[in-house]
Amino acid sequence: MDELDAAIVHHLRADGRQVNRALAERLGTAPSTCLERTRLRHKRGIIEGCRAQVSPARLPPRPVPRPARDRRLPNLDHLPAPDQTRATRAGA
Repeated sequence: MDELDAAIVHHLRADGRQVNRALAERLGTAPSTCLERTRLRHKRGIIEGCRAQVSPARLPPRPVPRPARDRRLPNLDHLPAPDQTRATRAGA
């Protein structure tokens, strides 16, 4: 890992949700170079993922209504849960 890789990891630790273009600008490199190196860090397991850390205290007190597009989806309640599907495939 060279200095650029270390800088990518440092900046993503501070803000893992930043877009590649902004990260590349901060580091003074091309977006394509930054993206390639970031993907390689993911592939090698140095970067395990990026997530949103949510504060339950700041969430609204009631559930947020689902977007209208979800209401048009067919009812899939009859399908097995994803964990059951994986277990069935693994056992087959």
